[in-house]
Amino acid sequence: MIVEGNRTMDDKELMNKLRHDEIFNPWLGKVEEFQCNLDFGIRQFILVADKIDNYNARINNGGREFLLKTDIPPQPFIGTPEANIWLLLKNPGFSEIDLYDCWGDNVPGCRAMRADRVSEALLQRQRLMISQYRFAQEKGKEFYLLDESFHTSAICGKGGYGWYSRYLFPKDGLLTKYCASESPGDRLMFCSRNIFVLDYHPYHSEKYCDDGADILKENYWDQLVAHGLVNNKLLVFWGSKILGKVKAQFKELYDQAVEQERVFVLKSASAYFSSNCLFQVVGKSGEFLRPYLRLGV
Repeated sequence: MIVEGNRTMDDKELMNKLRHDEIFNPWLGKVEEFQCNLDFGIRQFILVADKIDNYNARINNGGREFLLKTDIPPQPFIGTPEANIWLLLKNPGFSEIDLYDCWGDNVPGCRAMRADRVSEALLQRQRLMISQYRFAQEKGKEFYLLDESFHTSAICGKGGYGWYSRYLFPKDGLLTKYCASESPGDRLMFCSRNIFVLDYHPYHSEKYCDDGADILKENYWDQLVAHGLVNNKLLVFWGSKILGKVKAQFKELYDQAVEQERVFVLKSASAYFSSNCLFQVVGKSGEFLRPYLRLGV
């Protein structure tokens, strides 16, 4: 559990550690290397090389769709833990549009732009990826994947921007009650105020494989989950796999969160964040968001 002295930390203290403590947030120690790799076109982004190499070598014969993509930056989190609603996911997915978003590769289905705009948007996307590791995004724009520079895909649901736009804001969605705007900027601001995403392990892959997942996960995940449980965050699990891990690892804190009606799970990783796709662990469908939303600030 995250403690400062003999007490648990609040959000402000947590953010200070995430921004300055390389032991607590191991991604801080990779910022300079990752930025250098982006600048020189070196397609390698690995936190602990031997663990990833061993995993990929072991899994390669069993199905290439489970291989971890180390040629694009990992995605351990999106946004800021200061948000009151946390989405706990298994890992980020992968599509070819991720290569366009990171490197500007020619990928069918991406929006056509002038050459100068393409270069400008690419640099912006790369800056935002690196800023997330340091939690250094502009205030109110922390949910970086909904930045306009990531609005690159003409294929609905593909790439980070398309995926979050589609699943967070379906027509019958719970969030659209509170943010009905179609504007990318408005949705970015809404999610930055209200939603934080934490992946169980951060590497992109076409499919999630539980084999070796605990080896790939670093201690910061445990610390952040404990913080969310202790600090009254609303926890929404995308599918039941990670819910089971949290329930087993943090049984007492989890049970307390259930009693407080702070735990929900979407039926599957493909479920929309909407009223008819929400399985209630506890609470009342459609009303559980309201006390956790910060609007008009």
